[in-house]
Amino acid sequence: MINENAEEHDLSVPVIIELQKLEGDDVLVKDVDEGMNSVRNEGRYITLSNGATYNLYPSYDDMQEEAEARVKQDLEENPEIFNQDFLQQHLTIGEFDRGELASDLAESRLEGVEDEVAQEVEDEVRNDLSDKEDRDNFEELVDDEVQKRLEKALDNKRSEIIEELEEKLEDDPVGFLVDEEGLWSREDLLKQSFIQIDIDEAVESAIEEDGVEHFISSYDGESHETTDDQYLVKHND
Repeated sequence: MINENAEEHDLSVPVIIELQKLEGDDVLVKDVDEGMNSVRNEGRYITLSNGATYNLYPSYDDMQEEAEARVKQDLEENPEIFNQDFLQQHLTIGEFDRGELASDLAESRLEGVEDEVAQEVEDEVRNDLSDKEDRDNFEELVDDEVQKRLEKALDNKRSEIIEELEEKLEDDPVGFLVDEEGLWSREDLLKQSFIQIDIDEAVESAIEEDGVEHFISSYDGESHETTDDQYLVKHND
C-alpha cells in the first residue's frame, strides 16, 4: 500500500513512512499540489487522508529559502507584524538621503564653528606673513589673505562635518537621530520617507534568531527529516 501510494503521487517511500510515523499507520496521501502554500510557487503541498496538511521540501536549503522568501515578503508588505524593537535594529537610510540629510544638518553645525574656523585661518595667515609684520599695511595684507582662504576653509569644514554625519547616519540612524539629536521619537522616525528597512539584514537576523521552521510551519514550528533527506512541515490537524 505504501509503495502504491508513493507511486500514485510521485513521492518517495521514505516520505510516506515518515508521514505515517507522524500521523498514524493507516494514513495515506490523498492529494499533492505543486507550489501551493509557497511564496516562491515551489515545493509540494500534501493533503493526507485524515485531513492533515504538510509542505514537502527536497532539502534543508530549499526549506530555508522558502522561509527567507516569506520573511522578506512580510517585511516588504506587512512590517507592522514584526516587533518594533527588532525593526529599529534594522533601519537604514539610502545613500542619497543620507547625503541630503547630512548636508541639512551640517549647515547648523557650521554656523557654530564659523568664528573658530575664521580664527584658525587668521592665525595661519599671520604665521605665513610673519616676515611682513613690520610693513605699514600688514593688517590689510592679513585681511585680504584671510578673505581668500576663508571660503575654502569653510568648505573643507563643511565637507568634514557632512562626512562625519553620514557615517553616523549609516552606522546607527535611530541612535543618532532619536537618542543623540532628539529630532524625532522612534515612532515618528519610522514615518519619515527617508527611513527604510534593511531587508536582507533583517531577513538574516530573523532566521538566525527564530529559526527556519518558525516562519514556515503554522502548526508547531518544527520540521521532520525523512530518511532520504527531504523535509516535512505540518500546517494543521
